[in-house]
This record gives sequence, structure tokens and C-alpha cells, in this order.
Amino acid sequence: MMTMPTERSMPSTIDPPTTGGRLVSTDGRALPLCRTNLRVAARGGIARVVLEQVFANPHDEPLTVDYKVPLPSDGAVSGFSFAIDGVVTVGRVESKQRAREQFERAIIAGHTAALVEQDRSSLFTQQVGNIPPGARIVCRLIVDQKLRWLEEGRWEWRFPTVVAPRYL
Repeated sequence: MMTMPTERSMPSTIDPPTTGGRLVSTDGRALPLCRTNLRVAARGGIARVVLEQVFANPHDEPLTVDYKVPLPSDGAVSGFSFAIDGVVTVGRVESKQRAREQFERAIIAGHTAALVEQDRSSLFTQQVGNIPPGARIVCRLIVDQKLRWLEEGRWEWRFPTVVAPRYL
């Protein structure tokens, strides 16, 4: 986990309008979803999926945000990264406890950091802390997933796009 320093300023109380997904700060303020890209490359019964979501922080202070990410239960997260204003931070796999400790130390020190944790077989939570004011953030998850072979001699690929309300 790499980190970047940020500065703190006074809170903003106005949420911008949004027309889709939202990344929500721990105090309930929204970061509007600017766009989502889902790229898939399939070969030999395996699909590599890159889910990329772009959000913007229109507030006057750094925010810490959480969001739920539905992923296929038969998939495996093989990478994640986030970029803030073009600076890319690549995640690495650690034990849950060690990853949480590193994330919290970075946040307390005022750095930007991210953490991805599995909640269920098909639901993950990504937490990004200290997103700078006015920044654009690109969250990217890479998932490897087995394709399903159909009797008609074709492959089938399915990818979830929503989180059921009972999980929120």
C-alpha cells in the first residue's frame, strides 16, 4: 500500500447532484459516479475482468469513503489499485489484520490509502481514506473468473452489477 499526503480543511455541507452510483463518505456525503468501465478478455474458459469506477470529490475537505462492490462468487480478485489525479497506488495482498493496521496508520498520518475486504463470496467492500478536496479517484479491481460451458458448445459469462438492499 502506497500513500500520499493530503491537507485538511473545513467541511462542506452541500452534496452535488448524482445520476447513478455513489461513493458515500463515512459521514454520509456523496461523491458522484462520473463513469464506470467494465472490460473483459476471455480465453480458454477464463475471463479477466477489469472493473473501473471514476468518482470525484467536490467537497472542500478530504473524505474517507466506503462502497460495496458486487463481484462474481466464482471469481477471484487478482489485483486492485486506485488513482488520484493520475497518481496510481497499487494494492498488495496482506492478512486482514495487517492490511487493516497499515490502512489505519496511513489514514491517521493524513495519507491517502485504500483497503479492499471480502464480506461474502460475492460482495466486497473497498474503503478509501483521505481523498483530497477536488480530486478525481479511479478505483480499479481485477477479477479472474471461470466461464461456464453450455451444452450448445458456447461459453457463458455473467457479472453482477448491483448489490441487494439487504447487504447495505
